[in-house]
Parts: sequence; C-alpha cells; structure tokens
Amino acid sequence: MGQFRNNHIRIALVGHSAMVRELLAHNINEQEDMSVVREMGEVDAASVATLDAEMVIVDPASMDGSVLHAIALVKLLKPRVKVVALSAQNDPDSFLSTVQAGVDAYIIKDRPLDQLMQSLRAVQSGFCIFDCALFTSAVKRMFGKSSTDCNADISQRLDVAGLSARERDVAHLLAKGLSNKDIATALGISISTTKTHVSRVFERLGVSSRREMLPKLYRLSDSPGFGDD
Repeated sequence: MGQFRNNHIRIALVGHSAMVRELLAHNINEQEDMSVVREMGEVDAASVATLDAEMVIVDPASMDGSVLHAIALVKLLKPRVKVVALSAQNDPDSFLSTVQAGVDAYIIKDRPLDQLMQSLRAVQSGFCIFDCALFTSAVKRMFGKSSTDCNADISQRLDVAGLSARERDVAHLLAKGLSNKDIATALGISISTTKTHVSRVFERLGVSSRREMLPKLYRLSDSPGFGDD
C-alpha cells in the first residue's frame, strides 16, 4: 500500500481513552504527512462546525453509545471529512452499526503500526477500508445463516434489485468485500469494465459506496416480492 500518499492529513481523535489518545496521537504525529490537531471526548454540532480536520478517528466502544450519533453528525455537517472507526472489538454488530452510521473505514487496532498508517492514507485517498474477517462475519450475522445459505440469500436479494446476470455477479463479489481488481480477476474482465458494472450496481441499488451496500441489501428483504413463492 506504499502508493498512498497525501498532502498533510489533519486528524481529530474522538472518544478514545486518555491513554489510547496519547499513544495514538504520538504515533500519528511521528508521521511526516499527518498530525493530530484535536482531541474530543464528546461531539456536538458546535464542535463539529468548528472542526478543522480532514479525518476523524473514533472508538466505537466509547462515548456511552453516542459514537454513532457523532459519526452521523460529522457526515451530515462535514461530508468531506473521512471517519475511521478504530476498534479493539472484533464485533459484527458494532461493525454494522458504524457502517450504517457512515464510517469510511473500520479497522481493528491490533494491526501493525505501519499498516494502520497506510490504511489511514488509503482512506484519505478515497478508499473504504474494512477488516475482511469482520466483514464476512457481519454478512453472516445480517442474514443469520450459514456461509452457503448466506450466499444464496444475497443472490435472492440481488434478484429483487433487478440487476442483470453480470451485475449480480459483480454485486455478489462486492458484498463479499472484494476489491475492483479482485472482482476483475475473478470474472475475467478488465478493471474498466468492472468499474462500469460497479457504478451500475450502485445506481440500481440507490447507493454511492460499498459501505452503503450491505444495509441496503438487508433492507431489500422488505421489498415487494422478496421471499414470495
């Protein structure tokens, strides 16, 4: 991931314990291209309105459950600010909640420091970063089924969305967390063709990113015709 480089990234830390904030701030400030410019235990409209940062890193387990409100508030008032959930919890429910709130990344804290910093750079460059194992667990939790049944359930939900056969193939791989490059390889198509299909899938599902896709698929269970014989 060494290709991800940005102009200086100004970062705000929200909700982490004082000890974690101190360590995280130290590690971030050691980087030449990023620094911590603000630390907040709580978030309200006034604090977000004066936020002078390109990225906010939140702890999903902190702030007595108000972290979801904080994420939504940042995305509402500062839509260009990237929001990263940095968690010690490998919890599918927490993952789904923060994805629905609008995070751009959900990263487990135990990854090596250099990988964490490269992930932050990737997010700032426009990529969504989600822990693969947690992503898979979250899909299974959403549908409450085994891996095989979960795949069949996703396919049925995609049928409801009115996607073409190729768009369903692409959407199914997107739902598994594959990148555009991996999808292109799996389907034997070019990157440009893959990007076209991804754009069409997003358009048909009425979403604009991968992070919006799983919640939308889940809501498709309420769509007319879903589950009908």
